[in-house]
Amino acid sequence: MEQILIRANTPSDEQQTGTLHVRRFLKIEIVKNILIKLLIFWGLAFVTFFIPVYDVFLTPLFFVIGLYQALDAEKARFKIHHGQVACPHCKENIKFKRGILYEDHEVVCQKCTTVVKIALKDPYPERDGRKILT
Repeated sequence: MEQILIRANTPSDEQQTGTLHVRRFLKIEIVKNILIKLLIFWGLAFVTFFIPVYDVFLTPLFFVIGLYQALDAEKARFKIHHGQVACPHCKENIKFKRGILYEDHEVVCQKCTTVVKIALKDPYPERDGRKILT
């Protein structure tokens, strides 16, 4: 588990920094997640092919949902354990619970209901003096 710095952005307010304790997905784990999503939904598409009348709608639907879920799994880079950042609008602490951190992650402040965009402060954190490429 590693600690990373994040930036909280809103269009009209200043940026706030915070920290997240995360586990970084390896490239092989990302590929594995993509393949699992494709196999699940494309397997459902194959099964629905044999259902009369509904196969016309369900088979293409599961193929498209499979592609969408695979692209969504490709964006996942970190697994969040916990963390927090101050809301740029009201300065209330936004706490993160277990979940997946995506490239275009957004959270909603529970106090002021502002949508806050979360970005990595340094997308290539240093470890042992070297840059790590993700």
